[in-house]
Amino acid sequence: MPYSRISSSEFEYVYIEDVETLNNYRPGDYHPIQIDDRLHKRYRIVHKLGHGTFSTVWLALDEWSSDYVAVKVGTADADTREIDILSQLTAGVANRSHDTHMASMISRVIDRFPLDGPNGTHPCLVTIPARCSLMDSKEASDSRLFKLDVARSLAAQLAIDISLVHSQGYAHGGVWFLSSLRPLC
Repeated sequence: MPYSRISSSEFEYVYIEDVETLNNYRPGDYHPIQIDDRLHKRYRIVHKLGHGTFSTVWLALDEWSSDYVAVKVGTADADTREIDILSQLTAGVANRSHDTHMASMISRVIDRFPLDGPNGTHPCLVTIPARCSLMDSKEASDSRLFKLDVARSLAAQLAIDISLVHSQGYAHGGVWFLSSLRPLC
């Protein structure tokens, strides 16, 4: 059978749950990344962890330390304040010896860098990979409810995190969205 070219307009892309649309890979938006890509001459992409309105998140192997990391790649139009604030927040906590045990509550920024690509320059944030989300934990439980001692522990951790954020001079715009942090001024 002879080879023939099929134009891209002949393909129909259907929605797949929990996957971003291809339309978001355009100037100002997502950066195209594939498994085994190497970012910042250091981070080898291993698996996709997720996506949101302003970023995709990837599991990568840090080839310098041989540790796994999470690399959050913002859209080219993303506000870089989140990365700035998280960097300052985790650095501020690490400098306060009596609060060092709290530093693990908020992912420590390991690295940050810009990533140039066909859709623009993307802010990147590297952290320790998180465990599963609260939503995933809840859905995995038989009753879809947390046991009372687990719920209390989660509430206590959330209160500690909010206190930590406030102690560093920041206020949150919503409990569930760390990206909504704003300086207190």
